[in-house]
Amino acid sequence: MSCNTCSRSFSLFLPEKGCPSCGFSYCSKCLNKKVFVAKLNTEKKVCAKCSRNKSDEANTIQPPDVFYSLCYHLLI
Repeated sequence: MSCNTCSRSFSLFLPEKGCPSCGFSYCSKCLNKKVFVAKLNTEKKVCAKCSRNKSDEANTIQPPDVFYSLCYHLLI
């Protein structure tokens, strides 16, 4: 598995972290935006996509862009 933003492979020295807002896998360097997460009722570090969507709580969280490119390649 690899980070959904930078695509670096996870290892012992680069552990997998889950975004508390959307649940997708990221490395600690890509979870760098601190935002209030309503479902946890606290501030947590979230991915860039969740921090951009934070302004509109009614939006559903979309998968990272890498997810769509991987799915497209699997269909071909």
